[in-house]
Amino acid sequence: MFIPHSEEEIKEMLSYLGLKSLDELFQTIPDDLKVKLEDEKVKVLKELEARKELKKISQENKTISSYISFLGGGIYDHYIPSCIDQIVLRSEFYTAYTPYQPEVSQGTLQAMFEFQSLICDLFKMDVSTASHYDGATALAEAIYVLKKKGYKNCLISSGVSPFYWEVIKTYFLGQDINFVKIPLKEFTIDIDYLEKKAKELEKNFFLVFQTPNFFGFIEDVEVLSQIVQRYNGKLIVSCDPISLAILKPPGDYDADLATGEGQSLGLYPSLGGPLLGILTSKKEYIRDLPGRICGKTVDKEGKVGYVTVLQTREQHIRREKATSNICTNQQLCALRAAIYLSLMGKEGLKKVANFSFQKSHYLYENLLSLPIFEKVSDRPFFKEFTIKSKVSVRELLNRCKKEKIYAGIDLYEITKDENLKDMLLVCVTEKRKKEEMDYFVEVLKRSF
Repeated sequence: MFIPHSEEEIKEMLSYLGLKSLDELFQTIPDDLKVKLEDEKVKVLKELEARKELKKISQENKTISSYISFLGGGIYDHYIPSCIDQIVLRSEFYTAYTPYQPEVSQGTLQAMFEFQSLICDLFKMDVSTASHYDGATALAEAIYVLKKKGYKNCLISSGVSPFYWEVIKTYFLGQDINFVKIPLKEFTIDIDYLEKKAKELEKNFFLVFQTPNFFGFIEDVEVLSQIVQRYNGKLIVSCDPISLAILKPPGDYDADLATGEGQSLGLYPSLGGPLLGILTSKKEYIRDLPGRICGKTVDKEGKVGYVTVLQTREQHIRREKATSNICTNQQLCALRAAIYLSLMGKEGLKKVANFSFQKSHYLYENLLSLPIFEKVSDRPFFKEFTIKSKVSVRELLNRCKKEKIYAGIDLYEITKDENLKDMLLVCVTEKRKKEEMDYFVEVLKRSF
């Protein structure tokens, strides 16, 4: 229940501030943003009436449970086994305090340890933290690790998510680091341009790229790694963890740090969050990583125990030695990911990846058969692709929305990049049925 301030309390506050009225208090707010309330009594609803009213309001939300969704761009609609919800809702997990304090329970510590182990196996990296705010901050933290090591030239692919790029710019505002945007050629990194820049900055640079990149296309990771090694640089990559079931993992092409967005591992899209930041690295960077790392040991009686072996936060060590920035522990989300990976296993994850791959290519070919679309690149893609529309993308999206289809993302709308006008980003996960994809194509066929 909301209990407003009494008239006496308001008068006391205004008197203390030396003001005569509430209008004077809020004078800095433009008049067109103020809502004028009529002088009438607010209708008081009984509990049953309030429930009905709130339900009516909630039904104005349009969700992917009632629409056919081809949305992607960093948050994906993958299948989530029901038992994940039941396990996570146990009070031991659901009500636990953010686990970085010494008193954290053995159960939570073990969950952290299992999460790290599963992520290291998936990414083929030596070390994983447990865990971070989201994929964007995990990538920014990885950049910060190499900046601390003295690398001040960051070659960053234009294929990195624009949302991630905004976070990175905010992180490093006013700091001594030089960002060089690497342009794309056919929607993947321009290899010639990258080699030229790497040669200029030999030994004092690192490359940051995303694969599959924001536009859905897969980078040539072996070639990129070879260029970085040739000129003695370092390598940071951001991955879709689902893709690693069938694509080469970062550890196999010598990435120094690898990050990802873990939302696809058992977390609902949920209107944009909460998300899960994954950060992994080679062993040599373990003392430079932010966040928590959990270890397994035995006590003096030989019993297995779990401990946070590294807590590089300013609460625990000297501030100048601390590595934490935005490293909020998303442990409940990490637990969901650990349960998801355990349930799926290697073969289950491969099936999810393969179904997403095959279905996205099925839809891609069918969309290209329509006269309103044309391809923008011959590069391979995983579950998401960019396609050029010959009709207004905004009109296309609105037409599909009337048929209860979220057709994808208008790339110009979110980037304001003239080169991306009339470009549509479409995603297909294992959840999409053939009938749904055929219906999508049929709606477009009869509409345009």
